[in-house]
Amino acid sequence: MTTLLNPKLIGEISPLGIALLKAANPSDARAILELAYGTAPYPPGHLFGLALSNNTADAVNDIDVSAGACSDSSGIANIALASTMTKRFDANWFAGSGSGALDTGALVDGWWHVFAILNPTTHTSDVLASLSVNAPTLPAGYTMFRRLGSVLREAGSLVKFRQFGDIFKWDVPRRSFTNTNAVALGPLALDVPPGVRVSPILSSNMFLSAAGNAVQLMGDGEGTTAAMAICRANIASSNTFTNLSGPGAFITNTARQVQFEQLLTSGTFGSSTIDVLGWRDLRDRG
Repeated sequence: MTTLLNPKLIGEISPLGIALLKAANPSDARAILELAYGTAPYPPGHLFGLALSNNTADAVNDIDVSAGACSDSSGIANIALASTMTKRFDANWFAGSGSGALDTGALVDGWWHVFAILNPTTHTSDVLASLSVNAPTLPAGYTMFRRLGSVLREAGSLVKFRQFGDIFKWDVPRRSFTNTNAVALGPLALDVPPGVRVSPILSSNMFLSAAGNAVQLMGDGEGTTAAMAICRANIASSNTFTNLSGPGAFITNTARQVQFEQLLTSGTFGSSTIDVLGWRDLRDRG
């Protein structure tokens, strides 16, 4: 294979970049990267292990990240942890387990995004937390990163959760909707991470205090309709209806929203709620 390379650009491209441009085939390119980074890069999007969990000793402030490996966000390099690493959210970043996690600023309530990071010169991997979902402030020497997931801090404490692969589940379900009136079509914000598209896991509940007909409808956040019924009540007497919507049924937009509509054609609501049990997050795998 012949590579056309403008000689005027040589000074603007790193030696590694020039070598990759001149590689005759993908196997040669992988060999060049293996020499540069110590191992051949995983396929783009690769992610194994590196699961998040609340630290048992300090669940208020600390997160554990299990051993594992992933490709960085650009698909160039590998990032690996040989053992579980604990990072403190109540301190600014410092290298190593048991040290601070924050990329910059002070700890505040809100959603924090957790990254595996790499210093390609020293081949050192670590973990970082940032309010930014895709542009963390990296420590000196660390130039590569990969988002592993997102955690919520509320009322001065990290909210408890569990992770199973791409599935994140709240320890206690979180109520995102309660309304006993008809609701016109529009966006509904859910208790899931912002800045990324995720698939929520929902429990919908309606109680009609008398005979009536009601339905909750939902659609993807980036859509314009809510066409799928997630909970329906059509009864001749009062009753309670509960329905579960699993991952894959709907996808949020980056503002945590889905399209939602609640119809009440007859009868009276005693209650109508939607609880978020968790969400599925592909974590930059497509």
